[in-house]
Amino acid sequence: PHRSDTPVVVLAEGQDVHLDSRNLGTSQLHLFEAKASGQKVKFIVERSSDKVVHVAVASCSACYRNRNSHYAKNGTMMCGQCKEAMDFESRGRQTGTDRCALVELPHTEADGEVAVLARDVFALVAKIPQ
Repeated sequence: PHRSDTPVVVLAEGQDVHLDSRNLGTSQLHLFEAKASGQKVKFIVERSSDKVVHVAVASCSACYRNRNSHYAKNGTMMCGQCKEAMDFESRGRQTGTDRCALVELPHTEADGEVAVLARDVFALVAKIPQ
């Protein structure tokens, strides 16, 4: 398996993420691992070149069962199954397979802070076919 070139911030059990939006550089991938009830889920936060903050599970729904093979390379999430770059669903970019789109997560942006709640991460992952 490939090794990510982006460090993973491992969160405490049930810990939410609160980031100062000023620290989110454009096209800089931030990779987190949330934990709850023995489950682990990796997710990413990135500010795109159009200044929009995107938050997503670090996998696509089609290849989620192979999520442990996914990795970050040069600021992009790569599918370890399809060997394709994964992009955010909301960008609407067509990929070669048209299926490796990152599953976006709800988040809030207020007062210069981006917040991602662990419960939202696990609620969304529960809906992805395992």
